[in-house]
Amino acid sequence: MDLEEGTITVRRSYAHDTKKGGHADVLPIASQLAGLLEEAIDASKSQLVFPAADGSMRTDETDLQQVLRRAMGRAGLVNGYLHVCRRKGCGHKEEAKDAELRHCPDCEMKLWPKALARHLRFHDLRGTTATLLARAGVPLVVAQRMLRHADPRLTANVYARVDLADLRAGIARLPPLVPQVSHEARATKNRGEEPLKNLNELAGESWSGRQELNLRPPGPEPVSGY
Repeated sequence: MDLEEGTITVRRSYAHDTKKGGHADVLPIASQLAGLLEEAIDASKSQLVFPAADGSMRTDETDLQQVLRRAMGRAGLVNGYLHVCRRKGCGHKEEAKDAELRHCPDCEMKLWPKALARHLRFHDLRGTTATLLARAGVPLVVAQRMLRHADPRLTANVYARVDLADLRAGIARLPPLVPQVSHEARATKNRGEEPLKNLNELAGESWSGRQELNLRPPGPEPVSGY
C-alpha cells in the first residue's frame, strides 16, 4: 500500500505467493478511504495494515464476517437492536429499532443493546462498488479493471443490476419534447398573417424522427410487384 502514490498493489493471496490470476494488480485508493488507511497504518505495530492485536499476521481462522458485523454495528448500519437482560437466570429479550436505554420488565435491570447487523458480506461490497460506478457513468472497461474481472461479461452482469430509482434517473435524463416551429410558420408570423391555431400544423411531425420513419411518404399507392 502506497499512500503517497495513492495505490494498492495486490500481489498474493493468503497462502500463495501469487493470486488467482497469476499477476499483480495496481488499484487506486479512493480519496474517501485514504484517511482511514493512514490511521490504521499509524496504529499498526508492524508493517501490516490490519494485523492481530500483537502486530502479527491474522490467521486464516479469523472470522472476517464477525469483524464486519462489529464494524457495521458501531457505524449504525443495523436492522435494529436486541435488548438483553444480563441478570443471571432472567433471560428477558426484546427487539427494537433503536438502542435507547430500556429496563427489564421482570427485574428492573438495565437491558444491554446488541446490534443486529444487516446481512452483508465483504464480497457484497464488490457488487456495491460496481453499482455505484455504473450510476456515476464510469465506463464498463474501467469497472472491469477495478473489480479485476478477467471476463467483461461478469462486470456487465453487475452493471445490469438496476432498480426503480435507476430507471427513474434514466428517464429524467431524456430531453423535453418541445415542438419545433417550421420556417414557413416563422415567415408567416413575420409577414403579419394570421398564425395557424393548431401547433401540430406548425410543427408537423418534426418532433419525432422515429415517427416519420414509420409514415408512408405522400404519393400514389405502390404498384404490386415493385
